[in-house]
Amino acid sequence: MIITELKNLWRTPLEGNKPVSLEMKITYKNGETATVRYKSALITERYGSNPNQLFTLLLPEDYNFGLVEVKTGKGGFSATNIEDSFWAAELLKYFDRTACVVMKHVNPSGAALNDDISKAFLKAWWTDWIAAYGSVVGFNRPITRDLAEMLVEKGPDGVNAKYFIEVVAAPGFEEGAIGTLERRKDLRVL
Repeated sequence: MIITELKNLWRTPLEGNKPVSLEMKITYKNGETATVRYKSALITERYGSNPNQLFTLLLPEDYNFGLVEVKTGKGGFSATNIEDSFWAAELLKYFDRTACVVMKHVNPSGAALNDDISKAFLKAWWTDWIAAYGSVVGFNRPITRDLAEMLVEKGPDGVNAKYFIEVVAAPGFEEGAIGTLERRKDLRVL
């Protein structure tokens, strides 16, 4: 197998019979039993940690997932996108002030506080802009239209995005922000 074929094999998402629910029956040492039921999350899944892996996000029936798919970019979300979004939210809940967290492979590569959400993003992004490439960027405040404009801004070549971001996650969006984010076809929004 030549390297090109191997790369294509790795980059091709698998398709298969993915589960939509799961039921586990548990028997404890003392003889008590329990049943735990899982259901599919209402998120478009793309692949697992790598493109050649199947992925289905299953949650306990009574679990409040809290992530809502607002916009899907180049397909659905990877397992890493979901994990990074979750951990961004976990970090952001500790801040009372406007904050931004940049996550890459379950590690924060930048975090910043600022009363201006756009400035919080810039400070978090430039903390480690190399690690931030292809990241999840989370906010604890609604995204403004000005910030949305910044997130879709083109780089010096006029073609590619200035900030390569896989997913933007926020608790809400001001009027016009989603329409602005729609201009980036590859960007996913939660």
